[in-house]
Amino acid sequence: MNYSFWMRFQDDNIVGEMIRQAYLAFSIIGFASYVFGAGPLFFYAYKYASNQKSGAVKLRLGIAVIYFFSSLPIFVLEVAIAYSNQTIVNVLDGMVLVLTLIAWSFGSVVVWFIYMWEVARFLQSQTGASRQVMFNPRYNPQGEVAPPYLTAVANRFHPGQPAVV
Repeated sequence: MNYSFWMRFQDDNIVGEMIRQAYLAFSIIGFASYVFGAGPLFFYAYKYASNQKSGAVKLRLGIAVIYFFSSLPIFVLEVAIAYSNQTIVNVLDGMVLVLTLIAWSFGSVVVWFIYMWEVARFLQSQTGASRQVMFNPRYNPQGEVAPPYLTAVANRFHPGQPAVV
């Protein structure tokens, strides 16, 4: 809609033909990514998720699809247009830039949290949920070798904390 009401009527001195075509291409890609990617993922997350975890995964995927295929490219084009003009030509230009900035900022924060959530989950699956600890021989005074799950250990990252078993 932004292309049909704003971009196609811009003067060639303000917006070049290449940027206009890129804007149209990314508008179509964004629409298609919503219709064929994010929309079905949102619907699946709401209607057909077998449990909360699968629904949350589909929801996060849908948000990432919209961010990478719609919000981010359009934001980059808007900033390129504003940078090339060095000024805001009319009120609608400024309003479009501000709204695009808000959408991009919100999407960036959400996608960043999703990314950090997934990385933390991956790291937890690789290393476990507990703190990294090492064997401390003072808790095994006889010098016997015991299995690691029975051996008292001290936290090597925070030596002042009490030991855990």
